[in-house]
Amino acid sequence: MIATRPHAPHRHRRFPAMAAAILSVLTLAAPALALDLRLPTTASPSGERREALTSYNVPTGPWQAGTIPTTTAEGSFSQSAWKIPAADQTTLQILQPLRAQLADQGFTTVFECATAACGGFDFRYGTDILPEPQMHVDLGDFRFLAARRDGAGGSDWVTLIVSRSADTGFVQMTRIGAEPVATPDMTLSSKSALAPGLPTVPLTAEPAALPQQDALTA
Repeated sequence: MIATRPHAPHRHRRFPAMAAAILSVLTLAAPALALDLRLPTTASPSGERREALTSYNVPTGPWQAGTIPTTTAEGSFSQSAWKIPAADQTTLQILQPLRAQLADQGFTTVFECATAACGGFDFRYGTDILPEPQMHVDLGDFRFLAARRDGAGGSDWVTLIVSRSADTGFVQMTRIGAEPVATPDMTLSSKSALAPGLPTVPLTAEPAALPQQDALTA
């Protein structure tokens, strides 16, 4: 007589449940590394650079006594710039909604300054900024912000520098994370105070990946 092993289908049923649990954990973890800011639909990417792993000196105070105080951060680095038609917008009006969105996503402002309070010429040229024409900084009208979000793997830093010309606003965002992170998402949105009534379109920090008009959504 040949003995047969009883079929145990209940063991197999555990795998879909386990897979679903793992997927749920990954899904919940992903937003912690994401960065989703909003700019007006009229914004256009003007430059970028990135490194997979590097160190970066984040300005944490104004230029004084011949130096700018910094904190050294390490990790995945991205630096991107955008131009915004903004004939009627001040640099503060451009910065405010971005600062609020960073706060909503868990970032704490570590340092913020405007023009002379930053250190003027010395701060501008002592800070890492993409070259003209990718990023324009008016020495008489610019604002800087450094913000940090702490997590289990360390700190994630974002800096913003905002300036303008006669009819154009300029925004540079620098991000360096404690862990390798995905490209920060910049979403062009009607929800931004900079762009009331305009449609929404997704925009990544990579200029080459800018969606075309057929990507517009309501």
